[in-house]
Amino acid sequence: MECRICHNSENNSEAIFTEYGMGLNENFSYFRCARCGCVQIAEEPADMGRYYASDKYYSFNRLESYKNRSFKKRWLDKHFFRYAFWKKGKIGALIFLKELVRSFSWINKLNWNPEWSILDVGCGDGMLLHIMRDNGFKDLTGADPFIEEEIHDGNISILKKDLSEIDRKFDVVMLHHSLEHVFDQNTLAQSIHNVLKDDGFAIIRLPLFSDFMYQKFGKYVHSLDPPRHLCMHTLESISHLFDGANLHAVEIYQDPYLEGFLASERIKAKATGATPTPWQALLPQFHEMCDKYQSDCYMFIVQKKPRVRPL
Repeated sequence: MECRICHNSENNSEAIFTEYGMGLNENFSYFRCARCGCVQIAEEPADMGRYYASDKYYSFNRLESYKNRSFKKRWLDKHFFRYAFWKKGKIGALIFLKELVRSFSWINKLNWNPEWSILDVGCGDGMLLHIMRDNGFKDLTGADPFIEEEIHDGNISILKKDLSEIDRKFDVVMLHHSLEHVFDQNTLAQSIHNVLKDDGFAIIRLPLFSDFMYQKFGKYVHSLDPPRHLCMHTLESISHLFDGANLHAVEIYQDPYLEGFLASERIKAKATGATPTPWQALLPQFHEMCDKYQSDCYMFIVQKKPRVRPL
């Protein structure tokens, strides 16, 4: 099989991964490129929509719980996000430091502008866009081909479209654990380039294939998530992808995902009938992975490559 990223066809290895996320237990053929290390599904399933059922897939069931938070949770979120986005508030700083494993801690790595036009690709029900509106952002768009219908709610528009169908440009394009859900990676990368303003940037967060995780959990690694994760990059393969679309990563951060590590243990224990290792005992192994090996997840800040002017 030929790698769809670097086009290598020699010595690529094959594996069978099983869908556990929805309990379908269907098997899918994947292969790993011997050159760039990228792990890819051999063939895209004909009906991907059935693996994103709105009543089962988590991305379509978050907004309601966000809107129905308790008074305490709203108070904590108010201070947390005020500090995360705007670096303001001593209470928020204390909450933020206490909750560094929280999935929104990535926000603090950027200097935000509420006037930016923002596109969230693979946004699900749009919970993140609502969080951003609650914190002062005004021009918010989402795109997700698997939503049931388009949503227009004030200054939030969620379109039932692929990125390649979006025909405007944005200051910021976000892909939070969505790039790996796309079969045609090269078209996706070019589409990111097309919708970015010349001085804009993309935030790309995703799991990378981790040898440490695979050696520990085998096919039960949570981030494999077949068949939804159609492509699992390595640092080498994603650099190759960006380069082919005239993009480059200007900043790279480890973005480790503790819940994914713990979920891998639960999946493995359930599938094999073993007793799961308590999460307290897994923490040292998680930190070992983050300290000594490639993290399971990364965050890339990506911009267009500067144009080379002819002499």
